[in-house]
Amino acid sequence: YTNDNGAIGSVHDYFLDQSNGTFDLTFDVVGPVTLPQPSEFYGGRTEDSNDKNPAQMIIDACNAVKGQVNFADYDWDGDKEVEQVYVLYAGQGEATGGDPNTIWPHKFALSDAGKSPMTIDGIKINTYACSNEILRADDNGRDRIFYMGIGTICHEFSHCLGLPDFYDTRGGKNVGTGKYDLMSAGSYNGGPASLSNAYEGSGIGTVPAGYNSYEKSFMGWLKPKELKAEKVDVQALKGLAEGGDAYVIYNPERENEYYLLENRSAYRWDKALPKHGLLVLHVDYDATSWAQNTVNAQKFQRHPRFTTVPADNLLSNQTEDNDTYPTALNNALTATSSPALSFYTGYPVADKGGVMGITAHADGTVSFRFAPLNTSTGIATVGIGAADPVRFYTLDGTYLGTKAPETSTPQVLIVKDKEGKSRKVVR
Repeated sequence: YTNDNGAIGSVHDYFLDQSNGTFDLTFDVVGPVTLPQPSEFYGGRTEDSNDKNPAQMIIDACNAVKGQVNFADYDWDGDKEVEQVYVLYAGQGEATGGDPNTIWPHKFALSDAGKSPMTIDGIKINTYACSNEILRADDNGRDRIFYMGIGTICHEFSHCLGLPDFYDTRGGKNVGTGKYDLMSAGSYNGGPASLSNAYEGSGIGTVPAGYNSYEKSFMGWLKPKELKAEKVDVQALKGLAEGGDAYVIYNPERENEYYLLENRSAYRWDKALPKHGLLVLHVDYDATSWAQNTVNAQKFQRHPRFTTVPADNLLSNQTEDNDTYPTALNNALTATSSPALSFYTGYPVADKGGVMGITAHADGTVSFRFAPLNTSTGIATVGIGAADPVRFYTLDGTYLGTKAPETSTPQVLIVKDKEGKSRKVVR
């Protein structure tokens, strides 16, 4: 269905589409109910700019509906605990221009907020998420009230499913994944084109960005195909939202770092993306950063750990319409392109390795070629032994690890030392 604000479906529809029909989620909605305290009691700011008491809002809301709800129905795994509750609160939210007494949408747990988990009819309630009902914004010079789209609900519920934020959660300058990602600014995609929001957005979340390949893979809904040791010619790759494949290029020295390639076509939830084409994501996974929700927090990270690799080499919220490949000036991601295919460990990508010939077709598909990342030998000296060897390769550039393989026959290996010099070693 659609409505005047451009909505194309429900929260149920969104997750059914992201999961390729496997996650058939239906929310039971009760209320509305009136809580015992005014909004500033729950959402007023503390000295450190957090909301005062949002957890109490959850407790009061659950108590208000306990006569209408059998909470045991929402214990999915039989552990006597509700998986999560979701509260949609009246009025605005602080994240989208609401005053300081409004609540910032979030996912949390009562126990993490200094409260004890509540128990109703023997069922514990602890994990929750919440978001606001309306948004107030300027529309062609008129001050208007809009109902929020489903984007923020999908975003916060995705936290309940285990995903972190991919924007800078500490207010720094890291862009992250922007409007191409539900877990960043893409939760606000969709809405009247004339809308100008107080939070510098341009939508109300009626058409939130679909899950990217990392998020689909995290949920078990997609397995990216690895590009590794052989040349690959990918033709007519369908959009990710249309059931298309995604591809992954791992750092040969550290598999927690990798690139993801996916076609983001103008289909369903991806219609409101800034641009369509091949989107490249650079991931540098760190368990602590993911658990602490500081993946792209400039305050704590030496580099962004989950970000788009923009085709125009400009990672900015203002230039997102040039993020996907190809552009008029760039149809490749290699060691010599700009931006370049590179790894934080310094692994040397061969000049002719990487992704090239990226082409967008009129039917929304994309094509590209991949060549292996094999490094050139870069021989500095010939001899027996090498100073400070740290990485071993075969003569054709295949990475063997940080220890030379044991063998009873003579070997000729390439060793890259700590200074980055490569040497041929006979052993």
